[in-house]
Amino acid sequence: MNFFSVLLRKRAIKKHVTSLGPVLRERYGKKRVYTSKEVTDTANLLKLNDKYLFYAIALYCTKDEYEKSTTNRPQSMVVDYATARAVSFNIAIVTAASGGAIDGGLSSGNDFGDGFSGGDGT
Repeated sequence: MNFFSVLLRKRAIKKHVTSLGPVLRERYGKKRVYTSKEVTDTANLLKLNDKYLFYAIALYCTKDEYEKSTTNRPQSMVVDYATARAVSFNIAIVTAASGGAIDGGLSSGNDFGDGFSGGDGT
C-alpha cells in the first residue's frame, strides 16, 4: 500500500471514529455492538467513503456481522476481521491521544477482550 493510500485509509477511519459513532448512538441508542446495516445506513447518511466501510463495520459490529457484510465485496478490498479491527483501534487510539474526540462507543464485541468497552459504560 503506497503512502497516499495509507493516508486516505487513516482519514476515513478517523471519520468513522469521530463522526460515525456519535451518530450511531443518536439514531440507535447506546449499544455494545451495532448491525452492519445500521453502520452502513449511517455511513451513507454521513456520506462517508464506502471504500473503507469494512473498517467501520469491524469497529462497531461483531465478527459474524463483519463476515456477512464483506462476502459480496471483491477479495482485494477486504481484510480479515482481526486485522481490520487492529488497524481501526490503532488509529482510534492515536486519534484520542492526539486530542481527537472519540465519543464513538467502540466495543470489543466480546471477541478479543481487548479492553475496549462499549459506549454503554460496560
